[in-house]
Amino acid sequence: QSTWGDQLDNMNDDDLYLSIAQKHGGIQPLLESFFSFLSRRTDFFHVMQEGDKMGFPAGVAEKMVLSTFRKFQSKQPRETTSVTHNPAPTVAPVAPSMAAPSTAPSMAPSTGTSAVTSTPVPAAPSTISTTASAVPTPPAASAFSTYNGGVTERYRWQQTLTDVVMEIEVPAGTKANQLVVTFSASRLKVGLKGAPLLIDGELDDKIRVDDCFWNLEDGRLLHVNMEKQRETWWKSVIKGDAEIDTTKVDSTRNVQDYDPETQGAIRKIMFDQAQKAAGLPTSDELKNQEMLRKAWDAEGSPFKGQPFDPSILNMQQGNNDPAGPFM
Repeated sequence: QSTWGDQLDNMNDDDLYLSIAQKHGGIQPLLESFFSFLSRRTDFFHVMQEGDKMGFPAGVAEKMVLSTFRKFQSKQPRETTSVTHNPAPTVAPVAPSMAAPSTAPSMAPSTGTSAVTSTPVPAAPSTISTTASAVPTPPAASAFSTYNGGVTERYRWQQTLTDVVMEIEVPAGTKANQLVVTFSASRLKVGLKGAPLLIDGELDDKIRVDDCFWNLEDGRLLHVNMEKQRETWWKSVIKGDAEIDTTKVDSTRNVQDYDPETQGAIRKIMFDQAQKAAGLPTSDELKNQEMLRKAWDAEGSPFKGQPFDPSILNMQQGNNDPAGPFM
């Protein structure tokens, strides 16, 4: 959660950012310039290997970018450009912030824990009323969203089909090295060294321990990110805690959340639907027309030199070979 001082610093930087944006002529070139800087002058893209003292574990840098995007996206009216798929995941969870070129993320001991100290604010596009809990809501301490999740006396949580993110309040001034967070495939333990555990329970489903991590924000908010072993909606994070109604979760998924191949297929379907509605040829028909156009002026074609007019071709039903009329 940003302070007024942080917001003032950001406003003071606006003129600089505007100048740079104007220099590059748009948002896309600005983003490319920034990521080029990260690539050339920092260890942001370096995947940490055993023994490394720089970079991030695989996948962490990407989650950092998505987390920051979602943080500021949540402050805007929700976009409506999406496709509905049931079931389907939605937003990426919280992730740690950028490290300096010669420093490594602060990693916890190899006891099923992974920590990165930073100051992100995890947030999803919106919230829905799936907190089927009669438990009183803790005092509002951050901008954390209970998107597809809920609230208990001990923590807040959100989820996608692939991830679960928890926010746990710890005593103000807590340091990362005072925390103990232990992941196992089906259990989570969270606490302060030398004190009773804050959380110790069986998870609703199994997680990928190697892809889990946590970070401490402002010395008082602990964010725990867990990746599910399988795509499913959890009723609760810890078994026995208040459950949500998983039939009411938001299963809307942005096109950008799919893998590139699926994105292409979805865009093709959307394009074809728009073309049909406008009485225009679909992508497959356009492709066939282009093949016909090439064959039209091919050597030996009876139509060579004439204006292209596919309507005069006698395409037999079931014949998908554009070269058929010329054979």
